[in-house]
Amino acid sequence: MTSAILGARRMLKNDHRTWVYILLVAAAGNLSPVAASIPVSPFSVERLSNGNTLIADGSLLLGNNARAVEVDSLGRLVWAYVNSDVPYLHTACRLNNGNTLMAASWGSKVVEVNRNGNRVWTDSTGLVYPNEAFRLDNGNTLITDRLNNRVIEVKPNLTLVWSYTNLAGPHNGRRLPDGHTLICDSDSNRVVEVDAAGTVVWQYATGLSWPRGAERISSSGHTLIADSQNDRVIEVDSMGRIVWSLDSAPGAYAAVRLANSNTLISAGVRVIEVTQAGTIVWQYPGTIPVVVETLRIVNPSSGCTLYVHIHRPAYAGPDDPVPGIIFVPGGTGYGSSLDSTSMPDDIASDGFAFLHFDPDGRGKSSAYPENYDGYINQDGMHVCESLLASRDYVDTSRLGVYTRTYGITMGSGMIKRYAEPHIKFLLDFEGPADRSQMCLDSGGFVPVPADSEAFWQEREAGRFMKQVPCAYLRIQPQVDSNPKIRK
Repeated sequence: MTSAILGARRMLKNDHRTWVYILLVAAAGNLSPVAASIPVSPFSVERLSNGNTLIADGSLLLGNNARAVEVDSLGRLVWAYVNSDVPYLHTACRLNNGNTLMAASWGSKVVEVNRNGNRVWTDSTGLVYPNEAFRLDNGNTLITDRLNNRVIEVKPNLTLVWSYTNLAGPHNGRRLPDGHTLICDSDSNRVVEVDAAGTVVWQYATGLSWPRGAERISSSGHTLIADSQNDRVIEVDSMGRIVWSLDSAPGAYAAVRLANSNTLISAGVRVIEVTQAGTIVWQYPGTIPVVVETLRIVNPSSGCTLYVHIHRPAYAGPDDPVPGIIFVPGGTGYGSSLDSTSMPDDIASDGFAFLHFDPDGRGKSSAYPENYDGYINQDGMHVCESLLASRDYVDTSRLGVYTRTYGITMGSGMIKRYAEPHIKFLLDFEGPADRSQMCLDSGGFVPVPADSEAFWQEREAGRFMKQVPCAYLRIQPQVDSNPKIRK
């Protein structure tokens, strides 16, 4: 079976919580995301009727890659839209029909996609950097068209039926039940409410600095405001008096009052839910308890005792299994070097059973001559794979391998040589394909001549990759991490 070759653009070097987001598995012939990492810059947030949270990640660092994610209360991915056709995403709004409406600022368009990620409606007519889009009860769409300094209402056929233009850099236009529209007039440092004729019937401008989110609370008539550059969220009554505030919400973009009286806020690099007292009761990414197993297993091909760590979320079990990942270190590295980092626990809290190990003779494993990722190392890795697959908290239909640099040789060789347990996805970070990149004579670190055919037969990823029967994703920064092969 030919590997599914997937491209990863503009990934941040060594940012494991970004790449965790794009880990993929082959399922029913399609590639589907199985975990979500930290949103770099969450903008819109919505608590859905099922208790999940929908988040639009509008990170500049992601370039053209949209990330709209729906996560459950434990921060596990339930649904995602990951596509370069919606660059710099500002809004993701779940519609009554189950579709998701999104505003792509860089793409100057608003799109609606169904649960399968298929586009069913688009508006790009005259829009310039739209920030928000909401579907109204009448079937029309309300769009905040920021760089055109207007909020507009359009029919499904894109006919313009209403607009308000006396604005400067607006955000978050929302239609109220009485037909009025609440808008953050951000560059004017105010929140305004206008009627259908465009008359301002209420406004609040006291001490605001670039407000980007405003919501009318139906139970009280108060207005909840995300006061972005003041790093706070405030609630004001109809007289403009502050009746509640949270002064520790850096870069607050959106604030939503929930049915339980808590407030859901996108702030900085996280989404938080706070009580009226300001206590955080939920956050994404969250802090999920992690269980760590330390094991010693024997590589039957070498007799070497291998040091193994498995990190998993505490909730994982027979009734709630999680995908499993085996980490293969680069060069002559070893997995125990991760013991002093947060990486394994971070990945486990994102919803994976993460195994890292020390290959034969490296780190805390028993002594053995360096095998340079040949069959001996591959055999040891297979024992680790079998161990991970035997755990009742692991979903064996979603087993994967993550390799760093030369680790691709060990990882791809093991997958090609061992059909079971079946690996479903392979993530390759800057892996060299052949001996010309790894031989000491040509600038690599393996001290064996390139003409030693018997040696290199079992140590070239390019030989194995042609027969690797799984989904394959390669991450290659624009500048290679190995200075010897950057050119």
